Amino acid sequence: MPTIRELLLVIDIELEEYAHLVSMARNPALTSKERRNLISVSQATWRRLEAAHRDLENSLIVPANDSRARRTPPRSELVTR
Repeated sequence: MPTIRELLLVIDIELEEYAHLVSMARNPALTSKERRNLISVSQATWRRLEAAHRDLENSLIVPANDSRARRTPPRSELVTR
């Protein structure tokens, strides 16, 4: 099972890849077809990012009988933009 640091690294890598693809897609010199291709590739990156995030969340779950409090708020309480 990967460590939390390894999972965070995977998330970091996927976030960088996604940001790079979106940034490239914003280039006004691209044709619509080129832009669609970049967005299509970014969707696969986004799915990998979601999977890595789920893996991280699952590794942070504390059993109910564990006396340690969960340090991060539930996902529903996280601020989104």
